[in-house]
Amino acid sequence: MLFEVLLHKSKLERNIMKILVTDTSKSKYCEKGCHYLHVLDELHKTLQYSKLKKEALMFCLQKLEAQSDVIRTTHAHYLPCGD
Repeated sequence: MLFEVLLHKSKLERNIMKILVTDTSKSKYCEKGCHYLHVLDELHKTLQYSKLKKEALMFCLQKLEAQSDVIRTTHAHYLPCGD
């Protein structure tokens, strides 16, 4: 079992932000943002996060939202703040 400490800026946070920045530049996601399940699917494509649980992703997204790194546009969609 692999654990990653999420108290400070983590690799998971950086990867989530990278996905959000990249995918929200596409017309499909630019207005509403990315659904968290889309972000989870993208993370599952990587070896490091292939078994990441939804709860861990949601914890990290909530942390990013509290830090004003992302904005939640609906109950399930997220946009990165700024560039």
